Amino acid sequence: MPARRQFSAEYITAAAHVLDVLSHETRLNLVLLLAQGEATVTELCDLLGGVQSNISHHLSILRTTGLVTDRREGQFVVYAINIPMWKGMANGFFD
Repeated sequence: MPARRQFSAEYITAAAHVLDVLSHETRLNLVLLLAQGEATVTELCDLLGGVQSNISHHLSILRTTGLVTDRREGQFVVYAINIPMWKGMANGFFD
């Protein structure tokens, strides 16, 4: 059996926080939708049948955690998966 490695305390804390954020169904749903491509709040509201203030709140949490990014495109804010963040987390799981 190969030797098992120890994860750093920082990695464990960060991973636990990400998993906690994703434990909310709306946030998990948003991440799964954004994994399929960029979207505006309006598009995400239409897809989820949610209200703008609620969807924006959850996107803010995802952005603060680093799981999604946002950029301005005219009058719209476009959200996307933060690929480097996700790769960093995955690299910790799968070396």
